[in-house]
Amino acid sequence: MRDKDLPKHLVKHYMVKSPVWIEPWHPIAHARQLMLTYSFSFLPVNLGGVWQLLSETNMARYLQFGAKRGTSIVQLLSATIEDTSSKGLSLTCAQTVGLDDDVHTLLQSPEEDRTSDLRLWLVLDEAEHLVGVLSPFELM
Repeated sequence: MRDKDLPKHLVKHYMVKSPVWIEPWHPIAHARQLMLTYSFSFLPVNLGGVWQLLSETNMARYLQFGAKRGTSIVQLLSATIEDTSSKGLSLTCAQTVGLDDDVHTLLQSPEEDRTSDLRLWLVLDEAEHLVGVLSPFELM
């Protein structure tokens, strides 16, 4: 049996390689531009050794509520991801997986996790570097 004939069930068979992420020192404007340009719903960021996700919803909340409080849009957009994570920008802890994890296991989430079907898994190598992303879209 050739390799191409083997069933594909591992994360590495489906993941999107060469993922885009933001750095803690990037300004909010850069993250916003990436989200708008490429229609990203989430952007990964590694803060203090922990992979987290910035969602489009949390970006909108940060900008809208910041403006409502009287902060200028220039100030909001020029602040860094790192600075704003403690000043109103909510980040979500990312679900991380390995290259050789089974996709069937990922889709069998506990019952309490099923309240939100929004899923984005960050694929890390052995050295904890981001090497890919995986969403249910790639598995369809």
